[in-house]
Amino acid sequence: MISSSRDELEYLPKIGSGKFGTVYKKDDELAYKIYHPTVSSYDGRILDNPALRLPWFRFHKLKQKGKKLQYTDVLKDVIYVNGHFGGVCLPYYNGTTLNHLLNESVSLKIDISKQLVRNGKELLDHYIYPIDYKLNNIFFTNGNVKIIDLDDYFTHVRSFKSPFLHSGAINGLSETVLTFFGEYLYLGYGSAVSNKLLRKPVPSSFHLEDLDSYLKNKEENFVYLLVNDTTDISEAKKYFSNGPMRIIYIFDGSKHFDNHYLLNIIQQYQNASISLFDMVPYHLWEQYSHNYIMQDCLQLDNKSLKKMK
Repeated sequence: MISSSRDELEYLPKIGSGKFGTVYKKDDELAYKIYHPTVSSYDGRILDNPALRLPWFRFHKLKQKGKKLQYTDVLKDVIYVNGHFGGVCLPYYNGTTLNHLLNESVSLKIDISKQLVRNGKELLDHYIYPIDYKLNNIFFTNGNVKIIDLDDYFTHVRSFKSPFLHSGAINGLSETVLTFFGEYLYLGYGSAVSNKLLRKPVPSSFHLEDLDSYLKNKEENFVYLLVNDTTDISEAKKYFSNGPMRIIYIFDGSKHFDNHYLLNIIQQYQNASISLFDMVPYHLWEQYSHNYIMQDCLQLDNKSLKKMK
């Protein structure tokens, strides 16, 4: 147990603040997370902070389990402020959260995601079930992935496996990886369109094996050919027959984001024996390009082929 006072905390640098607590830098190794006395509910009511009402043995169990973890630091100790339970002591990380790494190279994102899945599996193996996975709750520091905020009441700690919590944690982990790769950016068109594209929608629920398979597929290396409403389809067919290639139709999402238009385009390419991999609005292409390994990226305007940067 660590004892502190409100006056002592005022002299520590604040390095972050969230709904449930404020984080102070104690030194280059440790940080103090001090819980707010109250929090705002989703309907605007002011409530007692549920983190301050968690039983002491829950923190003790989490601390003991943390000693057996290789990849994740849960908490070092609990902190009493002016004689009352006030928060937890955590490792200090000098890095950045994943929500600031969305435009990094896809190879780095794959490495980060593999580490995250590995870390999530380790938590499951020790019956630690986070149900609040999100990009800003995951740090990347010195080449390592660290899951944070495991002290709060969104993380369940059990002595034996809970199938319900196990499934919920896997789904949260999966949704975080999919968000990291922008899978939810391109869902403006309906199933009538997506069912005719080679890039299939991700499933609504995952098993760990599905997540491993998803990341393995992310390592596939293709040549990408971008086509649009000016492209000569007969010319595209020549390039499509040269080898493994993914063809993506780029369109003006502000004008043509309707199923009838997109289905008509798909049919035109199918008539030429070409299957489109995906259809992406112009304004999302840059984000999209950060989520696939591209051996090369070409664009076909009319009959003119150019290499994309």
